[in-house]
Amino acid sequence: MENLRAAVNSRPSPICPNELWEADLTYIHCGVDGRAYLFNVVDVFSREWVSYVFNHYAVKQNAILRVEKILIKNPLALQVRLRTDHGSQYGSRAFKESMRVLGVKKEFMAVNTPEQNGHLESLHKTLKRVYVWTRDFQSFQEAEVIQEAYVDYKNRIHSVLGYMTPYEYLANITVIKNEL
Repeated sequence: MENLRAAVNSRPSPICPNELWEADLTYIHCGVDGRAYLFNVVDVFSREWVSYVFNHYAVKQNAILRVEKILIKNPLALQVRLRTDHGSQYGSRAFKESMRVLGVKKEFMAVNTPEQNGHLESLHKTLKRVYVWTRDFQSFQEAEVIQEAYVDYKNRIHSVLGYMTPYEYLANITVIKNEL
C-alpha cells in the first residue's frame, strides 16, 4: 500500500492551466426533492472551479457532461489529466471510453486517500460551509443557489495564489510569460 501511495504522490504537479483537473461529486439535501448531486471539476494549477453539473441523479452521464462542458469552453486543453476517486461513475466503461475519445488522460487516486483530491475536497468544504449548511433548502430549485456559489468561488482570493483570484493569477502568469 505504501508503494502505491508513493507512486501516486510522485505524479508531477501541473505547471500550467488545463494540465491536471480534479473531479468528484458531493450531495446536497433538497427538502421535498431529496438529494441532488453536484459534480465538480477544479483546475489544480489555478484553483479555478472550471465546471459543475447539478442534477437529481449521480450517474456517469453527468460526470461525462461535466468534462465535455469544460472542453467546449477550453478547446486548447490538450493532454489534460483528470484525477478522480474510484466511484462507479468514473470507473464505468462509458466514462473511460468518453475520456479516451475526448483525449483526457484518466488518473485514479489511491483508495482512501482524499488528500490526493485535496483541492476539490477543499472546494466542497467551503461550498457546504458557506452556501449549503447555512440554508435549509426546501426543494431542488432552492438549492440551485449553487450557481451563485460557482460565480463567487471563481472570484475568491486564494492564499496559495498570492492572494489573487484564479483569473488574476492566470492573467499575471500570461503577463510574465509575454515579458520573457
